[in-house]
Amino acid sequence: PVNKDEINSSIAKAIAQIEAKRKTDATTIALQHIVNNNLPQLQDAFISNLLRKEPRAPNLVTEKIKKLNIPLLGPQYTTALIAIRTDSEDSQNKEIVLLLLRDMIRSFIAGSSTSVYAFVNSDNRLVCIFNTSISDPDNYIESVLIKAQSQLLQSRNAHLYAGIGCTVNSPNDLHSSYSGALSSLKYQALLGDENI
Repeated sequence: PVNKDEINSSIAKAIAQIEAKRKTDATTIALQHIVNNNLPQLQDAFISNLLRKEPRAPNLVTEKIKKLNIPLLGPQYTTALIAIRTDSEDSQNKEIVLLLLRDMIRSFIAGSSTSVYAFVNSDNRLVCIFNTSISDPDNYIESVLIKAQSQLLQSRNAHLYAGIGCTVNSPNDLHSSYSGALSSLKYQALLGDENI
């Protein structure tokens, strides 16, 4: 027979386990809520680090991309770095124009075998990572940017400067593509408004 103390002890233990599970679940839900609310910032920070230096743990990059729900599908990746010059040097106005440009680029490539992950970086430049399976991504991206440049000039009197990096086959190599885009952007800015 089970005595009263054993029953009370078992009940107390079960209640403690239920409370611990409840607290763990509440913490998990709170953390998930924080992650969901900050997901775009987490994605941009992860990609920014990936662009600036070679990953320390290349085997984890694809897993982190999936966990952060970043749409880098490949099989090829090309980085474009875009700066603009407007009549107004107001940084908030520039960011609005860059976000408009991002949306313009997305609409131009909609329905093609190319997608883009894009964000405005801390230097107030639009970083675009094009995922594509087309055979000549550089020329395609250049044509999209020329079209965007034309519309941006007409609608906002803004001049677009863009550098396109090399095409790479892995997210682990995005730093190479970004480095090329940055060099191209610096060189392109010297050439003038009509070059991409």
